[in-house]
Amino acid sequence: MPPGRRSRWLKRVMTVSVLASWVAWLLIPAVDVETVCISGPVLLLLGVTIIFLARVQNIWALALGVAQIGICLLFFGLVIALQWGPGRAEKPFAWMGLIYLLVMAFPMIMALSTGGKSGPTAWHCTQCGYFLFGITQPRCPECGTGVEQQVFEQIKYAFELVRKQQNAGKSATRS
Repeated sequence: MPPGRRSRWLKRVMTVSVLASWVAWLLIPAVDVETVCISGPVLLLLGVTIIFLARVQNIWALALGVAQIGICLLFFGLVIALQWGPGRAEKPFAWMGLIYLLVMAFPMIMALSTGGKSGPTAWHCTQCGYFLFGITQPRCPECGTGVEQQVFEQIKYAFELVRKQQNAGKSATRS
């Protein structure tokens, strides 16, 4: 999947995940604690999806994905270990859910604000996130967005340095 498309999907899944987390927490006291039987697996799958889409490129998205999986496994483990029924689990689940949402608020906001990107870098397209190293024209080959002339010159210069080092290495190994 191209980087730009993955970033867009990651942002969508993170948005759904954040909304689903809040809805899941609100359903515990409003409807019934047993709603976690539905929201738990949904949040778990969203967490796995976020980790898959983020890979190692966005630390905030990874934190969100790991936290989604962690809270689901914590709830599941507590129900098994402490043999909680619905009556005994309602208050602890509501409090743990609230603490989770408050603790994860910053990573959630950071993950969504970065839009699935690892952060601003001059060598990535500002529109789609494509890595521009090695381009031959001052525009993104993925989406066509123009690249600033100064950035384009830096990319060309760095690419030429790498090429010279590779050629020098090949010459040294032949001698």
